[in-house]
Amino acid sequence: MRGNTITNLATTTFVLIAALLLSVSFAQAAVDYPVMPFKVIKKLEIPQGSTPEERHALVLEIAEIIKDNIEDYSHDYLKLMTSMDGMEPHFPVEIIHFPTTPISGQDEFAAEVEVLTEKDLYYFDKFGNGKAIGGPWSITIFSTSSMTAEMMTQVGKKLDLKLGPVDPKDYIIVSIINPLAVSKVSYQELKSRDNRKFNLHCRNVGYKLQRALTRILDEQTLYDWKTNVNPMYDGLLPILNKDLDKLTKEEITPTLLVPDINADVVADTYTDYVKELAPKYKPGGTFANTNKMVQVLFGDLFAWQDPNASFDCDLSAYGGPVLHYDNLDDFKAQFGGLVDSMFGPLWDNNLTSQGWKYGRRLQFGEDGNINLMEMCTKFYAITALGTGLHHTPAMPCMVSIYQEGDDAGLSMYTAKATFTFFFKDATMMMEMLDMPVQAFMFAAFPDFIYNDEAALLNGSLDNLNVDPAYRFKIKRFSK
Repeated sequence: MRGNTITNLATTTFVLIAALLLSVSFAQAAVDYPVMPFKVIKKLEIPQGSTPEERHALVLEIAEIIKDNIEDYSHDYLKLMTSMDGMEPHFPVEIIHFPTTPISGQDEFAAEVEVLTEKDLYYFDKFGNGKAIGGPWSITIFSTSSMTAEMMTQVGKKLDLKLGPVDPKDYIIVSIINPLAVSKVSYQELKSRDNRKFNLHCRNVGYKLQRALTRILDEQTLYDWKTNVNPMYDGLLPILNKDLDKLTKEEITPTLLVPDINADVVADTYTDYVKELAPKYKPGGTFANTNKMVQVLFGDLFAWQDPNASFDCDLSAYGGPVLHYDNLDDFKAQFGGLVDSMFGPLWDNNLTSQGWKYGRRLQFGEDGNINLMEMCTKFYAITALGTGLHHTPAMPCMVSIYQEGDDAGLSMYTAKATFTFFFKDATMMMEMLDMPVQAFMFAAFPDFIYNDEAALLNGSLDNLNVDPAYRFKIKRFSK
């Protein structure tokens, strides 16, 4: 009897320990599990001989169908994000239209529909309104060509990835941002219990999105949609734990907390400042030459193929310098000083290197006191998306201004975070295909975007006469 008791006790103890280990394992797995950046829902072969206009029309048609049906097909679980405030030509703004992006000599097109759930609002309230910078859930419709697939296939083969057969065809693709990828990047500091609950929510969002979108495409269009069997358009490379170690939370979402001020007032001032500044970067405006100079400089740099060859760029027509570098090493040695001298004074005076607009301002939260501005600039968007429109679900740039008690929080989701976690394949592609100039510029590019957004936020705070102690720090490129 005593032996049986001991045996039963040992068995019970083993079961309890096993259950505990499984529980801990599940909590850790929700954080530690490698996740793909995106999830392709369906793809549609584009008929050969289709014109760019036809490809674009197809993207817009599908975006409209998704927008019109997503709430009904999710039984109102997914709520369409819409806005009557923005710098788009028509209201309400229910679809984000991305600029036409030339890739390998072919124009590609993308549009985005965004949704949110009531449970998201609960978690913003629970974890802090600052979490809203992670943004609504993105549904992206984009065109892509066989050339993009072939380039990614080369990288996949060099990495010994099992990509499966690659059809040399052009597609329209419907994709979502992977909710677990958002959790992995933006919610890494949660306690295990909260982490489990939030990851369960993310899985549910992913399931609801996939189910609703699949039914919409199958039932509301007459097209022959196919399942994607290849991870290329899901981002090619998963987000790993070691990727998270590359950036601190402050580098992912730098934040200011300004005491005793209303967030809506700050957001109004911010959007007014963006509207005021934007025309100055258009032809004939005060900073039109600056706008053009950046485009010429970046264009010439990204076209520089041989790192051992010299580089020359004459920017004098735009009020800039005449540049000459013997080779890439020479350029790298002088790059920081060049950027700080050319653009530092602009950023220090709340001006930007490119003309920006906010596509729309979304307001949500328990009291409507979360303001999310979706920021766009055509040239920088094309530069980023030139690596493949499958990255579109991670865009556009986000700026959030929200209420935290009596204080206003100002936050941005940095391009450095977007590139580090959601553009891994692009960086790898440049390294694998021996493109050191492009890899160097792609690494430097996010700090241009950060400084532009910081300048816009700082300008709005200056206009409100906020204590100068509360400003985003401008990054210096010189070491």
